[in-house]
Amino acid sequence: MLPKSKKLSRGLFPARNDSKFSWMGKVLRVHAYTAGDKDTGPRFAIVVPARLSTGAVSRNRFKRLVMSAIEEIMSKVGPLPHKKYVIFPKENLRTLAPNDVLEDIRVFARKKEARP
Repeated sequence: MLPKSKKLSRGLFPARNDSKFSWMGKVLRVHAYTAGDKDTGPRFAIVVPARLSTGAVSRNRFKRLVMSAIEEIMSKVGPLPHKKYVIFPKENLRTLAPNDVLEDIRVFARKKEARP
């Protein structure tokens, strides 16, 4: 699990009209925002709409899966270019495979690594 300092709180959550960079993977969609505050490192939030899940348990399980994948992969990657990352699933949680989530985050980290 990511430490609390790496999670995006409600107070720091970006506004809908903030400028963003969007990335679409196989099962995930990532919005990256450039923060105007003096934040020291990247922060992550996972947003799962209720229509993509049958209950809170599966939504929380998905969030834990994504957070642990981020922690595992980002520890191997250098600094990221943006400060705020919001991650969304693209499809119903019942159809997502954990390996697809891990692969999407790996691909995202490699793409972000190449950007200035």
